[in-house]
Amino acid sequence: MVDVKYWFPEAISNAYAIDIITKKCRNCSYEFSFLVAGGMGGYEIVKYQEVDGDEIRWLPTYGKGGYLYLMEKLIHNFQMNDEITVQIAKQFDVLFRDHAEPSLRGKPFTLAQFPKECPSCHSKELSTLKEEALDSSDARWMKIDCSLLEE
Repeated sequence: MVDVKYWFPEAISNAYAIDIITKKCRNCSYEFSFLVAGGMGGYEIVKYQEVDGDEIRWLPTYGKGGYLYLMEKLIHNFQMNDEITVQIAKQFDVLFRDHAEPSLRGKPFTLAQFPKECPSCHSKELSTLKEEALDSSDARWMKIDCSLLEE
């Protein structure tokens, strides 16, 4: 077994916006919160969630070691300006798992899906109670296989 060394993408020295959104189900009154990329449209960082778990990690979209950089490294013939289709995103998600440090429980991460329904009763009737910005310096960042950072 090869010992893989992991390191952070270079772009995480930037300050990024992460928001916490609190929703309330109009059907059962259950309240829940989740994290999203905030700021300028929410496209500067990508949220990953542990498969069958709760651990969250973030990956910058741009820069060396970022989402687009890694897509070019892992997906044959992908160029940074190409459209990211659902099929390409799913392909990358599968390939990226082999190059990202596992969670604290040893599980892989997958691209996070934002809740579109109540986790208690599965109703889609949700109200937003509040949105607030968090300090991104507390964010846990994805660590990636160092070999992907080599030119």
